[in-house]
Amino acid sequence: DASGMSLLDVSKRQWSDEMLSGCEISRDWLPEATESPVASSRINTEAAKITGLLEGTPIIAGGGDQAAGAIGCGIVKDGVVSATLGTSGVVFAHSDKYLVEPEGRLHTFCHAVPGKWHLMGVMLSAAGSFQWFRNTLGSEEMTLEEETGVDAYDILTEKASEVAAGSEGLLFLPYLTGERTPYPDPDAKGAFVGLTLRHSKAHMTRAVLEGVTYGLRDGF
Repeated sequence: DASGMSLLDVSKRQWSDEMLSGCEISRDWLPEATESPVASSRINTEAAKITGLLEGTPIIAGGGDQAAGAIGCGIVKDGVVSATLGTSGVVFAHSDKYLVEPEGRLHTFCHAVPGKWHLMGVMLSAAGSFQWFRNTLGSEEMTLEEETGVDAYDILTEKASEVAAGSEGLLFLPYLTGERTPYPDPDAKGAFVGLTLRHSKAHMTRAVLEGVTYGLRDGF
């Protein structure tokens, strides 16, 4: 997880003297950087009394959410890629070597697998875009959810499934909170493009889903 701090020399898997010097940060302020499975400490007597854990219980360094989740998905060798959807959306690939995308559109971090790295394409508003759409324009569907017990998202997607791929030319740009991959721009904005009288809420729903899908494709 230290890879995301801008203070780590990711290629060498250790704190960067150059960055620490430039930021006037003492190395003494930072913990030892260890590989994820390493027991970086153990429960002492005082902590054991407070927590009820056994004295000497190992405290594992752990990893970032994406790296840890990728191990659970088997993304531990070259050529295997995962896509994860939450508020953000992540395309995640293992790498045996330290690789850098020259335009900075991908993150290269130390993997939770010792001695390995991973590359991430991250879009900031993936499922978050759909949540925004439901919260903003889905009041009718949320009322139906309360009345029928059918999830508002399912009601929206059921209607969207009746719309042909391409949403009859309606596009959605999912940059609701800026973007990271492939456009590292905090000022990027979301938009519906190509809206006409023939477009319904179902078209807009499908456009949101397609926009997010293509955002993930950009990362891939």
